[in-house]
Amino acid sequence: MSKHHLQNLRQSFFGKSRKSRSSNRGRGHGRSLNMESLESRQMMSATPLQNLSLSANAGEKPQSKIFEYGGTFWTVMPNKQGTWVYRLDGTNWTQTQKISASKSTHADVKVVGDLAYVLLYEGTKSQFATLQYDSIDNQFEAWASQPNLVNIPLSKGVETATIEADSTGRLWIASDAKTTIEVRYSDGDHSTWSGPITIASGIKSDDISTIIAMPNDSIGVFWSNQSTKRFGFKVHQDSDLANVWSGDEIPGSQSALNVGHGMADDHMHAAVASDGTLYVAVKTSYDKNNYPKMGLLVRRPNGVWDDFYGIADAGTRPVIVLDDADNQLIIAHTTKEGGGDIVYNTSPLDVISFSPTQLLIKGKVNNVTTSKIISGNHAVFLADGKSVMFEFDVAPPIVAPLASATVSSFSAPSSPASGPTASDLAFEDPNLVNGAITSNLGAGTGLSVGTGV
Repeated sequence: MSKHHLQNLRQSFFGKSRKSRSSNRGRGHGRSLNMESLESRQMMSATPLQNLSLSANAGEKPQSKIFEYGGTFWTVMPNKQGTWVYRLDGTNWTQTQKISASKSTHADVKVVGDLAYVLLYEGTKSQFATLQYDSIDNQFEAWASQPNLVNIPLSKGVETATIEADSTGRLWIASDAKTTIEVRYSDGDHSTWSGPITIASGIKSDDISTIIAMPNDSIGVFWSNQSTKRFGFKVHQDSDLANVWSGDEIPGSQSALNVGHGMADDHMHAAVASDGTLYVAVKTSYDKNNYPKMGLLVRRPNGVWDDFYGIADAGTRPVIVLDDADNQLIIAHTTKEGGGDIVYNTSPLDVISFSPTQLLIKGKVNNVTTSKIISGNHAVFLADGKSVMFEFDVAPPIVAPLASATVSSFSAPSSPASGPTASDLAFEDPNLVNGAITSNLGAGTGLSVGTGV
């Protein structure tokens, strides 16, 4: 479905669409809230896309297999003939260019200009490809300046790896080994890569990392450390030597709970806003009823981490996408270990307050993946072979009666200005969303409210 067609569809329901507006919100604490009049509410729609027949799942957890170029979404996935670049044409996926004979790759993609840098993760036998967009054929093809696949000999014990580009054009790969977090880098035509640089140690063999470029000419690496029961983060300034990294940061440590196996699990997916705010969707190891399983960690531009934001007390493998222009984020995750429905929550970027949980992709699927960034208010999500086009929109004002609501089934420490207020709540049109999972407000109100902690 084209963007033009979606716009016409929206206007047939609501008239001319409006951009979302940021507003100042008061501080809130505890598990209940009062509601008075509500301002503009976020509307969401999810359009099913053509299924793909694939030979590997859409993992791994921190990777982004969807990317956007020229107003079109693309993905890199393997089938029985090898690994291919697919182009989304309307609601159909078009197989365009074969880039590897492997049937079991797990790709992570970073786009810079008209080049797509593709990490084809396969453990210690991983490879790297540089693709360039061909406007005549409308597809990505091997880059003429360096058309060959490059071997990336990652360390033994590796579980996954991700790729990024810094402001100087240098490429970075972050990965885990048996007890360490490592980075590698490449300059020039990226035909050769450095050896591993260890930036963290003492992790468990199940821990992983992700790397992300920050808008202030720096690179960040985020990882799990189930030995310390915390997450970790370090920053590298692009102008520094490759082995110079900041001291350890411990994201959200001030609100970590001594429950179960602790805060950290090896599930994470990161996105950064244009103002430098870093958002990381994570899974905890609390593993107890009424404690958050899905959550969000936020690092503000001044380097300070917010308290942990809980989303749901069940679920696995979360991913996050930012709609920077409309001040919105969406986090999607699988409802059950081993596979289930893919559901999602949205929130404003500035003051975190999550919408009701909604169904995104139905069926026993897992390993949902999406893009690192989006240029408009559309995002594509792929879970194994199923995919949808998600669209942010803004609804007309809604007025609700004064009510009291239970916000969450679990209680966790709240950040300054992090508690939900009336203007934080998001409502949905059930006619435009593929199902709904909601929590009821006070008896007799007939409204629903999302979890906000």
